[in-house]
Amino acid sequence: MFKKITKNYSIFSLLLVLALMGCTTTGSNTFSNSSSGFTNQKNERPAPPINMEIIIPVFDGGIEKDETGKVVDEVKRAEALYFATKVKRHIEDRKFFFNPKVMPSARAAGDIYLHGNIIKSNGLELKVKITAEDSSGRRLYTKTYSHKCDQKCASRVTGNPRFGSKDRFEYAVYRKIAIDLEKYISKKRRSDLQKIRNTTEIKFARDMAPDKFNQYIKTSKSKNSISGMRHKLVSAPDDLDPMYLRIKAVRAKEQMFVDDTQPYIDDFVDNSKFLSTYSKWQDKSSRAILAQQKARSAQTSATLGAIVGFAAAIYGASEGNSDLAIGGAVVADQSVKAAKRFSEEAEMWKDELNEMNIDINKDLAPRNIEIENTVFELRGNIAEQFDAYREYLRSIYIEETTPLDNSYQYSIN
Repeated sequence: MFKKITKNYSIFSLLLVLALMGCTTTGSNTFSNSSSGFTNQKNERPAPPINMEIIIPVFDGGIEKDETGKVVDEVKRAEALYFATKVKRHIEDRKFFFNPKVMPSARAAGDIYLHGNIIKSNGLELKVKITAEDSSGRRLYTKTYSHKCDQKCASRVTGNPRFGSKDRFEYAVYRKIAIDLEKYISKKRRSDLQKIRNTTEIKFARDMAPDKFNQYIKTSKSKNSISGMRHKLVSAPDDLDPMYLRIKAVRAKEQMFVDDTQPYIDDFVDNSKFLSTYSKWQDKSSRAILAQQKARSAQTSATLGAIVGFAAAIYGASEGNSDLAIGGAVVADQSVKAAKRFSEEAEMWKDELNEMNIDINKDLAPRNIEIENTVFELRGNIAEQFDAYREYLRSIYIEETTPLDNSYQYSIN
């Protein structure tokens, strides 16, 4: 929700709007003659000819709630945000896309949405299904990433200063997701990417002013889209249409707001206590699983040894099979005890994670946002503040008499 504090409109300036829309890309990129667009001189990797805006909604962690509505497993909720943020940072680090963002949902306008579904996460193994969709609701690809990492594997990743990582799945999962998105987009034609960008802009324009822009885009239900809808461009408004220019300025301000939410989201998972505790939970949980597997294997050996020994005794030809049975039983007993100990330790770290309540839906401190000398106070969680801010933009910018400028400031109460 938002609360108006002061109001003092300035004079509308079309030149400022045009300047705002012209400053959408930065960096030292040079165009090449290749069909792939341009090459980033810093990392020598081909970059898309049109910068695609990447939105990563918080992953689906399969979160369950009890009869009172309380989340049963807080670790899953924390992982849903943590994994999405990890993927975002690998996309950022590779510098193929400019400024990817994590958001609570797919409500924010973007060109490509990277949806994640956590299939399995137990410390030893991570399995995630990624679905990429464009702004039209068209599914680009779906791929499942799976990796097992025991203590030896984890020590190679987290113990190597060259990697600088504290997460055992850093390069086998998160980085691969970023690379695959990069590879897919790099193969697309400029015209295809431009069509995605146009769809993003017209869809946003229709959300802001449906009476004006509904004629340019057709929407239908689709079972193949995560959103359940497909959007198809029918035509496009004139680039110099005053209302269209106004809408582009509105979208630029929404982008500023989304940018400003990223530090809040980062704070949820950058907490050193969370990172340390989560790493310890991964370690103990994976050790418990491995010990359980070893116990089952030893129990099988003990049972097999006992059967063979019994058969040999009947025929009077025992050849040490009793040793196999005894040895298997001893190993099984030791492994069961180890599994129990590691499980208890993992549960202890899990309880500590639960107490941290890493939840993107928690209320934030109220924020004061100033635009055109008008200050509004936003309250609630990130999603609620975003919805309130978008409604505010709609209310003040769609009116013909409302001025536009490029000012945007915010503060925390």
